[in-house]
Order: sequence, then C-alpha cells, then structure tokens
Amino acid sequence: MQLQDKLAAAKECSPQLYDDLYWKKACEREDRFERKILFYQVIFNFIAFNTSSYLFGSSSKQD
Repeated sequence: MQLQDKLAAAKECSPQLYDDLYWKKACEREDRFERKILFYQVIFNFIAFNTSSYLFGSSSKQD
C-alpha cells in the first residue's frame, strides 16, 4: 500500500491519524518549507487556544 493510499484511508477514518501521517510524509521528504508551516501552525494553535481560554475564563469571572 502506497503512502498516498494510506493518507486517503486515514483521512476518511481519523483526522488525527491523517495529520500524523501527513507530518511523517513531510518529514520524509525533508520539505523544509512545509515543515516550517506545520510548526508555525502548531505554535499558532497553541497561542490561540491559550488566548481564547484566558479571555473566556476572565470574562466569566467578571459576572
């Protein structure tokens, strides 16, 4: 089974597994730009989650 077939099957079954396989594929190709984009996506998601948690948490405490 080719990696593309695994990616297609994983995307249908589990988005998390698809993301893991996509990350593995990007690392195997040593595509620096794509790895950098994925890295910044993880960092941005972390910051966005913490910011929204802080804002929604502090707004509920003001009531």
